Amino acid sequence: MLEVMVKDAVFRDTELIKIQILNILVNLPNHSILDKDIIKQTGVSQFRLQNLIEELDTEINQHIVDPDVSFKYENNYLTTQNLTCSHIKIIRLEYIVNSNSFKIMRYNQFENNRYKLHDFLEDNGIGQPNYYHLRKELEPLLERKTVFAMVPTYIDNFEYVKRRKLASLFYSYYTDVRDPFPEVSETVTEFINLIASKMPFDLSHANTAKLRICISVQLMRIKNKNFLKNYSVPMTLKTEELANEFSLIYKQFAQDDDVDALTEAVFLLSICYSQIVVKDPAKYGQFVEFDSYIQKKNHSLYTFLDKLLEINASDHGFSPAEIDQKIGYILRLNEWLLIFDLGFINGVPDSVYQSLVAKYPQRSLVSDQYVDKLITTFDLDLEEQSLNYLKYNYLIGFMEIIPDDSVDKNVNIALDYANSFAYADYVKMLLRRYPSIHIDDCLSDHTDIYMTDVYSDFVKIPQVVWPNLPDKKELIAFEKIVQNTQFNKIKLAD
Repeated sequence: MLEVMVKDAVFRDTELIKIQILNILVNLPNHSILDKDIIKQTGVSQFRLQNLIEELDTEINQHIVDPDVSFKYENNYLTTQNLTCSHIKIIRLEYIVNSNSFKIMRYNQFENNRYKLHDFLEDNGIGQPNYYHLRKELEPLLERKTVFAMVPTYIDNFEYVKRRKLASLFYSYYTDVRDPFPEVSETVTEFINLIASKMPFDLSHANTAKLRICISVQLMRIKNKNFLKNYSVPMTLKTEELANEFSLIYKQFAQDDDVDALTEAVFLLSICYSQIVVKDPAKYGQFVEFDSYIQKKNHSLYTFLDKLLEINASDHGFSPAEIDQKIGYILRLNEWLLIFDLGFINGVPDSVYQSLVAKYPQRSLVSDQYVDKLITTFDLDLEEQSLNYLKYNYLIGFMEIIPDDSVDKNVNIALDYANSFAYADYVKMLLRRYPSIHIDDCLSDHTDIYMTDVYSDFVKIPQVVWPNLPDKKELIAFEKIVQNTQFNKIKLAD
């Protein structure tokens, strides 16, 4: 996950443990826990725990101005009052912005063309060897890797991809806590007000927070002379006045003849389009049309979706018109996710996705089939977290039209590992993460899947053979077998 990489690169170990302690407390009904239970969950010693508690007490008093928030440790109990997830975000952000890794990333992405490296290192007390070491650690976070293998330049444009990655990263840091760059906040607000007044956008709190981050990153890249070049979006503006007003603000902000103000305006409109317009095109279509690469590819996906939903939804009382309406919705999801939003990948924990897969196997299968087709159609190159992010959103997207299959359809698995009891116990432990799996120690008439370390010619049901500890590919293949088994049991029950 991107979030894991962020932690590895930015947080110190002690900060991770302190965040873990706060998350444990905030999720407890009475927000109180015995120190020995904290020690068990975090793996720290009693002595270290007391030091961490003292540091947390100081940091909460320093960074959280709410007088009703308290944090105390007495009678072997650690207790908080009125501490919320928002407060933890504040503490977490303070750890980030005060880390040398973050300062180096900010310098390299937003300041290096107007601030000499020597001066930056001296002002921040960072030695040159440490600077190069930390910069190398940060490289995976900002590796220029688009999800598209072959696409038009308006999606694969170098600066566009860079901004999308930075916006994603800074959104994961700041969310709605505060603006990342106070020096451009006034201009950001000017853009937000213009968007709200000129277009009929219902800007929610979350929409506004994300837009503010995107615009902030854009302005800071412009300020650092990182301009969009050769960037052209096939967008038809029905109100040129809006683009011209955007352009005027960019010109006044940049005070630089090299900035292409209209291109920057179109970039902002493409964000607005992917985030807001596609969710209700009938409402916003009078302002902008987006004849995109994704829309062209959507035409080839229509037939596939029509057949997919006809197979899985037409038997359950949905009319052709309702199915057609749903196809339009799924195709709009393509634009929302693929034009811009795929960069924002840290909002869906893997545990949430896996729990949905276990609860809704049929919808999950349909989602998987569609995402597989999507990858082929767009020639996508996706990492696992991006792949699961897509599958999660399409699984949710199919909710209304794929029948409710949340009934309990256990998959019965027989474990037969004769060569190692320890290994058999390990596999049992591994399978407990799947709530829909029932484990037996021997083969029976109701067994659905046979798991062993040696293939058997005498077993006529699906076999999963793991002679060694399974790798990621083997786990994915296993999950697919479980999903297919659940799907078949659901079809038989219908």
